[in-house]
Amino acid sequence: MKYVITESRLNNFITNWLESEYGDMEKFKHPGYEELFLSQEGMFKMSYISRTKRLYVKDNIWDFVREMFNLDNDETGQILKDWVNKKFGLRAKLAHRVEEV
Repeated sequence: MKYVITESRLNNFITNWLESEYGDMEKFKHPGYEELFLSQEGMFKMSYISRTKRLYVKDNIWDFVREMFNLDNDETGQILKDWVNKKFGLRAKLAHRVEEV
């Protein structure tokens, strides 16, 4: 049997999943850096540079979301960016996959 899921329902499902997995991330401002780090259990997962409005997402999160929900890189970046902007009140315009934050 084949299921059809609308784009908005898929986005809501992914957003809920992100919230359940990474909802405990916190903002962390490192002295001497313009970046704002988002960490979970003391591990940096994402960083945001307000001057360039760029979000950098650790590859293990990016890849898991992309593969789990069968998204392309543009869709993955858009969903992660929208979630982080809403959750933390940021204004990221672009999201990038990186190996290290």
